[in-house]
Parts: sequence; C-alpha cells; structure tokens
Amino acid sequence: MKACNDVLVIQPLPGIGDMIWHLPFLAAIAATAPDGRIDILARPRSRADQLLSAVVHVNEVLWLERDNGEHEGLHGLLRLSRQLRARSYREAWILHNSARYALLTRLAGVPEVIGYGVGAQRLFQTRHAAFSHAEAKGHPIDKAALCLHRLGISVADALPHLPVAADAAARMHERFAALPRPWIAVGIGSSEPFKQWGADRFADLCARIARAGLGSTILVGGSGEQPLADNIIVRSGVAVHSALDLSVRDIAALLAQCAAYVGNDTGFLNLAAATGIPAIGLFGGSPPLAHDDRIHCLLPEDGSRPWYGAPFMNRIGVNAVMAVLNAYLEETG
Repeated sequence: MKACNDVLVIQPLPGIGDMIWHLPFLAAIAATAPDGRIDILARPRSRADQLLSAVVHVNEVLWLERDNGEHEGLHGLLRLSRQLRARSYREAWILHNSARYALLTRLAGVPEVIGYGVGAQRLFQTRHAAFSHAEAKGHPIDKAALCLHRLGISVADALPHLPVAADAAARMHERFAALPRPWIAVGIGSSEPFKQWGADRFADLCARIARAGLGSTILVGGSGEQPLADNIIVRSGVAVHSALDLSVRDIAALLAQCAAYVGNDTGFLNLAAATGIPAIGLFGGSPPLAHDDRIHCLLPEDGSRPWYGAPFMNRIGVNAVMAVLNAYLEETG
C-alpha cells in the first residue's frame, strides 16, 4: 500500500508520557514534509492512536509490535521492513538511539534516513546529528531538541500542546455535567509502587477538597486501579467520582475541562499539562520533571531529593498539596 504521505517518524519509547514529550518535535518535522503531515511508528502502549487523533499533522499511526509480537527478532524486523517498503516512504526520522530502526528503514528502501547518529546508526543514516556518547545518554526531550537544532529544524514551541477531539469533549461534558465546577482531576495510577502516594493520602485530599467547597474531584487512572479507587472513595467519606473506565482519548478531553490535576508521576500528569491545565505532580519516588513549567513538582517536605526508586512518597503531605492547589484555583478564578 502506498503511503498517503512521504515522511515516517519512528518514536519507539513505550509510554504515554514519552509520546507527549515528543509532540513539539513531531510538529517541527511535519512542518518540513511536502504536505505538512507525517506517519508515526510507535508502540501500542503509547496509545498514540488515541493521543494524536485530533493532531492535524499526524496522518496515520502504525504499530511497532515488539515484546513477543509480530515484529520481534530478525524475522519480525524483516516482516516490518516489507510492510514499510510497501508504503514507499521518501524520508524517515528515528527519534531513538538504536541502530535497529536505522537498519529497518534502509531495508524498507527509504532513501533518506535521519536521526541522532549514535554509534552504528551512522552506517545507515544519510543525515544525522552526530551525537557523542554523553549526548546519547541524555533525556529523550533533550536528545530530540538537540537533533533538530543540529539539523537546522526550527521548533516553534518547546512545550507539548495536545488538542482534544470535539466528539470526546462533548461526551465528557455530558457525562459529568451534573458535577459542580470546578472539576479537579486526581491521578491515582502509578507504573511502579514507589511512585504511589497511597489510598490514605488521596482519600484525605479528596475529603479536604470537598469540605473546603473547592469543587468536584474526579479520579483518573487505568482500569487496574479500580480497587484503589474504591478504597479512596470509601475512606474519603465524601462524594468522589471515578473515570477509570475511560479511554485515553476521553481522558484527554476530560482533563482539558478540569481546573487542575493532582497526581503521581505518570503519563497522565504529562497529559494534563499538555491539555493546558495546571498539573501538580507528586515526586517522592522519582526525580522531578524540568521540561514543562505547567507541571508543579512537589518534593518531600524534609528536603530529600528523590532518585528513581526512592521511597519518599510518604514525605509529601496533604497540607502541601492543598496549599499549591488552592493557589492555582485562586489564580484561575
């Protein structure tokens, strides 16, 4: 099948947050394409099809099925190369260190292969940013920004901005219409136990929000957090609403209508900021993010500086969260 456009971007990092981090760079690359649009090869866990459904410069999301999927191993690489060859891409950008994806695009017959130029990648890339060993170890945001800068591609706005689908926005407005505003999203999910703030503290937060008359709390997360959500609702003793059954597409539309977000260090924290709302992140088990000033990183109150896997989530108190939340709600009216 011939591609509907000429440019493919490979962004294989697996998370929702990873894809959101790359939004400014996807837009900048798309601006160089003949029709202003790109296709993206991504992992299913990124939920890129849902995240990017309203992004006008994304034409199509293709899935990279590794992790024991149809694209794992050498045979999987060859299978994927044949699938990409049928689309006749003119250009491929690789936003990753691995030489595997550079080889993939050459096997697929892509004439122009562009990327970081890390080690063996250079053998297969026609243009690259010639990363040093130290640069290759950088944060994904820093690497993508440096690559585009060295290759002369202007990034109009370094902050991720995510438009939401109109139908999803209307659906969320209707579903939660009876709840008093402002709506405050509380992100209870966590990819690792050491990033979890815990049911007791989340329940206390929801109770204080309700008793102070600050608005309605809506719990967001994955379906696997339902037992945690049930626990929080019971412990809070107030009206707390759950949105754990929503798709990522609908969660984005819901967050865009909220006044603020409070939650663990997850992709949904980045998603909230990308929709344009103040986002309060709880960083006791991982280093704070520094790329987006719409994310307020709350750290342990005793001055502890968390590393990845640190056991300090219980050192972030509900009083500290309420103080920041109150300030945001007063500022936004």
